[in-house]
Amino acid sequence: MNCQQCAKVIPDGFIDCPWCGNARRRPPPNPATSVPTDWLTASALSLSMLCLFGFSSLSISRDKAANPLANPAYFRGEWMGTFFWAVIILIIFAVIRQKRVRSSVKFLAVAGPGLLLGLIILAKPPRHLAPDLAQIQSISHAIKNPAAANANKWDLALRPFYAELISRNRQYVDDVSKLDNDLQPLYSPSSFRDAQSIQAMLNALDQRLAIADKYADIQPVFAKALGYVAQVDATDREKREFLARFNDAAPANLTAKKSVSSLEHKWLASAIDLYKFSFAHQGSYTYSSGNVSFNNSVNFAIFKVKMNSSRENYSQFLQAYSATRRAQDAFLAQAGLQRSEIGLDNPK
Repeated sequence: MNCQQCAKVIPDGFIDCPWCGNARRRPPPNPATSVPTDWLTASALSLSMLCLFGFSSLSISRDKAANPLANPAYFRGEWMGTFFWAVIILIIFAVIRQKRVRSSVKFLAVAGPGLLLGLIILAKPPRHLAPDLAQIQSISHAIKNPAAANANKWDLALRPFYAELISRNRQYVDDVSKLDNDLQPLYSPSSFRDAQSIQAMLNALDQRLAIADKYADIQPVFAKALGYVAQVDATDREKREFLARFNDAAPANLTAKKSVSSLEHKWLASAIDLYKFSFAHQGSYTYSSGNVSFNNSVNFAIFKVKMNSSRENYSQFLQAYSATRRAQDAFLAQAGLQRSEIGLDNPK
């Protein structure tokens, strides 16, 4: 190679010219190039985190076992698992964002794990806490011994609550039982015999509906429980923890009360509608030898629809009521209680 200054040949092995001392120009080093993070990969990270934490939050919120007051260790464990997977996704993002691969591949590599893990967490069946036996025994003791002198501080809150609940149950049973004879011929042909028979059924059904609506809402009873607990000599944290355990130990039939009451109201309203229709169309049918015969096919079709609908509503109410009784029996068996002790005798 010739020197650019003196034009003489630079021998092999020399970097600078040995004749004039001119320094040969060195090529500039190649700067280290970095791969910029594109917007698609960054959005994939946001989407992945949104799916992971969003689905985890939804799953934990519906999991009764993840109550932060009743079971704080389980609650923390659920969220620690979510944060562990979040760190894994961040590591994947940090590694792949510098790779020279297509943006779509980066997007799937970063967004895929968060979406997949979120769906797996959401699909996981919620875990239900086993009933707190100590809490159940405390409830049983408070019910069986309403005047015991050796009550603990929480019994002082449980006793007035369950005393009012038991009194309410017994009053409901007594009120319903008073109408047993009046409602005995319900749906039978004899109950449509004449205006007097129909009116008697309407009067009994109106009274039965008033009883059902009167005892449908038990929220005021539970609202009073907060006041009973507030009077206990305990810290705010102890009271919150007690209420959390109390809610978990409540019998399943109490939580289903609203649904059963709704079906009860629907049944009674449909039965009243049936007998009101019959009262208004007495001239359209005759009662003879224990049978009801309609002279008008249109009215007979309407009567038949109303009768079938009311019977179906009654069947649904009985099924829901039976399911509630089974839940009650399971709770009472654990508590060592009888139905008569808490006013849950079957209303006839």
